[in-house]
Amino acid sequence: MAQHFPGAARRWVPTQWRGVECSDIGDHEFSGASLFRMEAGAVISMHLHPHGEHTYIIEGEAMFGDLHVRAGDALYTLPGEAHEVRALTEVVFLGAAPR
Repeated sequence: MAQHFPGAARRWVPTQWRGVECSDIGDHEFSGASLFRMEAGAVISMHLHPHGEHTYIIEGEAMFGDLHVRAGDALYTLPGEAHEVRALTEVVFLGAAPR
């Protein structure tokens, strides 16, 4: 049976990074997915993705490392690759990663 995560029940939780909130939408033994919301100018510091990560930009603009991304863009971070994320505007994105 599919799990349903109603938007009306969404909880945004502050992260360790100032101006960054997340909302978990899937946490399974094999993968996890979260929505991230960043204020303009907020930064997620350099971090590693041991098993890679898929990211989809829902709204706004950001720098993922040296890549300028906008709403509608998708990217894949290779396993073992590290990057930081810097919000150029308010930005919302989906991050999904295998465990």
